[in-house]
Amino acid sequence: MKASVAQIEPKAPNPKDRDLTPLVRQAQQGDQGAFEQIVRQTERLARRIAISVVSQDQVEDVLQESYLLVYRKLVLLKKPESFISWFARLVLHAAYNQVRGEKPTTALDPDESAPDQTEALVEQMTMRNALAQLEKKDRNILILREMMGLSYDDIAGTLRLKVGTVRSRLHSARKHLENRLRSK
Repeated sequence: MKASVAQIEPKAPNPKDRDLTPLVRQAQQGDQGAFEQIVRQTERLARRIAISVVSQDQVEDVLQESYLLVYRKLVLLKKPESFISWFARLVLHAAYNQVRGEKPTTALDPDESAPDQTEALVEQMTMRNALAQLEKKDRNILILREMMGLSYDDIAGTLRLKVGTVRSRLHSARKHLENRLRSK
């Protein structure tokens, strides 16, 4: 069985394609409708970030915690144009906090016993196990690029790195993941 980085999960559309800056500014001034639009437009990204770190049954908790933090701290965001980077970092931290708080559990649905579903589940578990064995910096950069589809600039903003460092770390992380998958 061969798994590749591209098989992790399809890329989410880049929320940067929708400029959230005006909505962020409105929400910072107390516009509840603007905040609700931000939630709707970022929920898919938040789910993809969360599911890359926590189990499916923990995703809602991560989202709730993330949006609660966004609601409380949005007024402190000095650069509304960097909202997506700030938001992705916040969701990633909330997901890791969730992992630290609970032991992961894996339950198999007895209805998912068809061979093709089983094979897909095994590939997904193999990929998750390989990702889990990587250093946090490698795992984070792979999740943000390959699963979330963020640009190098967005990743640099999220992780507070230079774009060149992002490119270098991403190359290294891909090699480490490839080595982990080969050893399986």
